[in-house]
Amino acid sequence: MTDQTTVPKDTDTADEMPVNPAVGEAKKYRKRAQAAEQSLDELRRELDEKSAKLTELEKTVSDLERAGRVDQLLIEAEAVDLESARLLTTMAIEQMDEPDVELAVTELKRRKPYLFRARSRASSAMSARPEHATPAREAADHAAGEAYATGNRADLLRYLRLKRKAR
Repeated sequence: MTDQTTVPKDTDTADEMPVNPAVGEAKKYRKRAQAAEQSLDELRRELDEKSAKLTELEKTVSDLERAGRVDQLLIEAEAVDLESARLLTTMAIEQMDEPDVELAVTELKRRKPYLFRARSRASSAMSARPEHATPAREAADHAAGEAYATGNRADLLRYLRLKRKAR
């Protein structure tokens, strides 16, 4: 009977010394449960922070991919002022219900053609001989190729003389 009814020696620490061993176990379990709940709350808070960070990073990646696509389409459309065209295209995309980059670039090219390089119809890139090519210019181009291939100073000087004469 002395096991269950131990009397504390200090009257100030009566809460710490259990009268019944079952009560002591219950206090231990309560402390462990409180610590587990506190740990659970901390983990939930960390999870919420990480989820918010993940959402933010996903939005950033999406924005960067869209910006890359805008730049690619503007370069293909031969934008003269890439920064202005990018800004106007981005503003147009933000105003769309369903963002469509290709449609925004097409609309920008239609509304503001001065932001894009005009294609001349007189000469094409596939012509055999450009209009401005002369025999002197062709000789200078050939000499440039030779100078590049050999790396020789004499060839470089020859190219520079021919280039000056071709002007």
